[in-house]
Amino acid sequence: MNNLKMKIRGNLLSFNSINVLLIILFMSSCEFNFTDRPGPQRSSTIQDSKKHKAYLCTYRVQENKINGITLKEIFGEKEYYLDAGFFSRFHVSDSSAQLIIISKERFSEQYSGYGEDWEIEGFKQKGSTRIYQDSLQPDLPDSISLKVVSLKDKDRKILQELTLYKVY
Repeated sequence: MNNLKMKIRGNLLSFNSINVLLIILFMSSCEFNFTDRPGPQRSSTIQDSKKHKAYLCTYRVQENKINGITLKEIFGEKEYYLDAGFFSRFHVSDSSAQLIIISKERFSEQYSGYGEDWEIEGFKQKGSTRIYQDSLQPDLPDSISLKVVSLKDKDRKILQELTLYKVY
């Protein structure tokens, strides 16, 4: 009787393990997404942008710094979003783009830095090392002028003017 119980228990365990593996394989083949939240998306690297088939181009800025912050990557990508639901999918727009600036160090610390002391006109912050500008035309220009402005002054004094250049 104990042998029979042990055989049944062993068969059930192996059956459950096989089912779990099959479910994982099924979910990964259907592009099931565990990490991203539904809604608008912004890539954190050029590789991510390429993976989502949203990448458009790379930009550079002289000295690779904005307001003393060392940059990692600057790139344009098509705007894309993730559907809500269990089997959500990414959808890439052909009619709008976004410009993303990734820094090597934090743009802001608690109570100082980007969004507290200064900002780039027209840009929003997404996390401590990523800022972006959305709702752009997908045919991004060869150069883009940026203004870094002070948030401490009522008249938003210009701290730095710089130009991003497309890399070919």
